[in-house]
Amino acid sequence: MWKSKNSLNKNWPHGRPRNLDCFDHVPQIMNAMKRATTIEASSGNVFADLGDEKAPETLLKSRLAQRLAKVIEAKGLNQAEVAAVLQIDQPKVSKILSGRLREFSTDRLFRFLNALDQDIQIVIKAKPASRRQARLMVVSG
Repeated sequence: MWKSKNSLNKNWPHGRPRNLDCFDHVPQIMNAMKRATTIEASSGNVFADLGDEKAPETLLKSRLAQRLAKVIEAKGLNQAEVAAVLQIDQPKVSKILSGRLREFSTDRLFRFLNALDQDIQIVIKAKPASRRQARLMVVSG
């Protein structure tokens, strides 16, 4: 701990640099943050936790885009090659791979996966009694 801001120290022969003064209050700030922080359990859908009205669809589209990215990487395709296979322009491929999915429907993402030789299987089953709410999920195999 520093004796004073102006005291000399073997590590700072000309005195402590002024730009380090801001770190003097870090312990107090951290303690205040710990007192003010509350932790909530996740619902399992980050989009729902953030208040997205279309959270289930947003999560589904996100998972489909993740799968598209994995398939594209496994096939060793670049964005121009993917665009040719999907019959879209390269900037749209870039949007998908960067998670900007607003202009893509789930149906369209399904068709893109099919175009990349991926089978899609939709399974509908009763939810277990132990879970409050039914859910929508993507399982990649």
